[in-house]
Amino acid sequence: MEHQTSRTMWAALATAIALGSPLQGRATADAQSASLSPHRGRNPVAVLCPEGRISHRRKPLRESLRVRDNTIVAFYSDDSFDTLAVGRSNGRIVSASLCTGESLVVILSTRESGNGSHTRSARVANAAGGIIADVPGDFLDAVWSPYVPKLALIRGTRDVNGDLEPVGLIVWDARNRSTRTYAANPMQIGWYDSTIVLVDDWRTVQELDLNSGVLRHSEHHGVWISPDHRYSLRVSPEGSEELWDSVEKRDVTGRLLDALHLPRLTFEMYSPPFWVGIGYSHRLAIPIPGPGWGPRTAGEASGYSIKVMDVESGTIERTIPGKLLAPTPDRGGAVISIGNGIRNVRLPD
Repeated sequence: MEHQTSRTMWAALATAIALGSPLQGRATADAQSASLSPHRGRNPVAVLCPEGRISHRRKPLRESLRVRDNTIVAFYSDDSFDTLAVGRSNGRIVSASLCTGESLVVILSTRESGNGSHTRSARVANAAGGIIADVPGDFLDAVWSPYVPKLALIRGTRDVNGDLEPVGLIVWDARNRSTRTYAANPMQIGWYDSTIVLVDDWRTVQELDLNSGVLRHSEHHGVWISPDHRYSLRVSPEGSEELWDSVEKRDVTGRLLDALHLPRLTFEMYSPPFWVGIGYSHRLAIPIPGPGWGPRTAGEASGYSIKVMDVESGTIERTIPGKLLAPTPDRGGAVISIGNGIRNVRLPD
């Protein structure tokens, strides 16, 4: 397995007891071959690749959703779901994520060439499954901007062991389908605003100005920035994490952990914490695993939940029972697995 696999699993956003009932949804009978036509052009609120994920019932999510292998699942505001057909298979799907407001999906997939080497390609599709673009390259990760229809991709090259190492950053603009390459070698990326991308090479965090191409030191310690730009979250593949307050100039991770009575903020690499809301919000949604972590929530026997916390005050504003499947790209909601079904819940903003 490639050592960068855990890094790729972050893009992606966010995964039954063995005898549990399949999750209810309005998927088509042959989910693998279906496009989104049963939804008459409606736009999904979130997408994910279910492979390797589990439902709240500790059952493989792909099995619970009754979808085939190597599938992308699209979720809708009425709690229904369907599969996204994107033409011929472009290899083994690694991750999928949705662009805010544009209903564009980026799919990272790995395919093997004849000499045994691997290439991780990026494909952009629309909500109907039509292919918009195949971005050339070999990529570690891809992150949509929450502000403009742009996609930042970490470009890599294979070392002697066949593992991907970062060698550059590419930004693809959905408005004119153009690409621009930047001199940066990030291990993790995030969007500060519409023109600045945060890059983390595990040594320091820098800010890349997309207009000038200039890199400068950042006051933040992570690439996941709160909507008010005060707090930054950094979670490494090895499990270390830091929640940095750029105003007080200190790590406030311990304050949150004390309020939550938890040993850490990230329990599953598929489901790290995520920021909620827009504008001056500094609310962090923290997925809590069920077995052995905290009290059970009424009506949700598995114990999974999402806690929405005001980072500044350290208070828990809301607890939502259910297992996080994927946050919505507008920072306003999440798709969760709960009971025998799928729900789209709106979070406070």
